[in-house]
Amino acid sequence: MRPDSKREQILRAAEEVFAEKGFKGATVREIAERVDIRTPGLYYHFSNKQEIYDSMIRNIYEGLGSKILEPMAGAEGIEAKVSLMVDLLMEYWAEHPMAPRIIAQETLLFKGLLYDELIPQVLAPMFEGMLGPLEDEAGPAIRDLDLSLLVYNVFGLTVFYFFAGHVLTMITGVDSFAPERLRTATGEIKDLVFEGIRA
Repeated sequence: MRPDSKREQILRAAEEVFAEKGFKGATVREIAERVDIRTPGLYYHFSNKQEIYDSMIRNIYEGLGSKILEPMAGAEGIEAKVSLMVDLLMEYWAEHPMAPRIIAQETLLFKGLLYDELIPQVLAPMFEGMLGPLEDEAGPAIRDLDLSLLVYNVFGLTVFYFFAGHVLTMITGVDSFAPERLRTATGEIKDLVFEGIRA
């Protein structure tokens, strides 16, 4: 599905370029070329490369929160909620397959927009929003565990699959991002998580 505005198209193209080349290696011209506009046309939407990058990072995290929080709150039972969490995370990464690489780059910097703004304003509230529904559902069928680590580990499993999926493709010769392979990976992540949380 194509983004429905030129600004959104630019941000999606920016995900690809920044994931491939990092902030220093990426150019505004290359981002503009990927959405088939001239560089001056891109400056109608963004004033410079830093603004494109910051908007892209915000877009990734805010989009992720929008994708996950409301549906999770409506699911009943901890296994249903965890299953839905895995499904929604895998769906989001499939829609934004370069985002995990960008998240990894940002995480390694230990500074910048992620640490100054997005963790306290977006990521921490999103994390709490995912954790809260699980805490409400914990019961005798679930072993005693740290639910915050459960959320963190589910997030990590799904992010890593997309971050390093190209390596798995090279090892196995099977496209890690093909729809059938993603369904299999999603099911196996759920099986692994459920095996770990059941009493």
